[in-house]
Amino acid sequence: MATVENLLIAAIAGLLILVASIASVELRVSVALIEINLGVVAGNFLGLTSPPWMDFL
Repeated sequence: MATVENLLIAAIAGLLILVASIASVELRVSVALIEINLGVVAGNFLGLTSPPWMDFL
């Protein structure tokens, strides 16, 4: 079920990117800063790790 896990990680990453872009418009802060912070939170609290194909990107 590695493909299901990869799909779930990609879906969560996409959702975090969407939330970061909406928050950046509302807060008038750089998208990159919010994406980095959300990535740290997702990595620490949700235990997400990036699959090899995402490391390549």
